[in-house]
Amino acid sequence: MREPANAGLSDFGRAAMAEMNRLGVIVDVAHSGGRTSLEAAKASKKPMVASHSCCTALNNHVRFETGCSDQGDC
Repeated sequence: MREPANAGLSDFGRAAMAEMNRLGVIVDVAHSGGRTSLEAAKASKKPMVASHSCCTALNNHVRFETGCSDQGDC
């Protein structure tokens, strides 16, 4: 199953997160895009992590998290 880059959290992703929350598994958004990370944070009922990432306020690199989606919602 191929999905567009940074398209947000898919229905499958929401279901997977719900099951991970139920089981006590920590959701890690380290390899997801900004929009997906924000949607995951809104959807998760438990704390989550971005285990190996950084914010652009510290180092402005394209692969680091901005805290905003491509649509500008921060």
